[in-house]
Amino acid sequence: MLFVILLPCLILVASCQILQCPHPDFLSRNVCETCRSEFQVVEFLKQKGETGIISVFGPPFSNHAPFFRPTGFEPSDPCLNRQPRTAYTCNMKNKRPYCFKVGFYCYGSHSTLTGQLNSEYIHCLDNFTWERQHQMDDFDTNRQSNPEIQ
Repeated sequence: MLFVILLPCLILVASCQILQCPHPDFLSRNVCETCRSEFQVVEFLKQKGETGIISVFGPPFSNHAPFFRPTGFEPSDPCLNRQPRTAYTCNMKNKRPYCFKVGFYCYGSHSTLTGQLNSEYIHCLDNFTWERQHQMDDFDTNRQSNPEIQ
């Protein structure tokens, strides 16, 4: 009886080690746990030595583990983030590297074999109408209102 209970647990543990979800290369290249703005993402990528067009995830909105999950038991099955993260796409090839925010509540998949992020499969669930997109400051300009106008 004990064998029947332990066997599925051992298979699950063995398969999780093979899948590498999340992949260490993905975590080091495409996840910045401290980046809260586009400028911090550019600095993160400069430190990594990236020179191409790359997508990066910021920190999750809550600290409830696990942060990633496999989509199956095969080694070719991708790994997804369980919690939404802010996503950025950056052009590090430019003379002056820049990033832009793709969305706030985004999910993406990466390969469990190579750690390569599938940038075309980043899906964001933002509701800009509800979150008042046009009232937010998209650029870090530190604008302040003029009290004489109000």
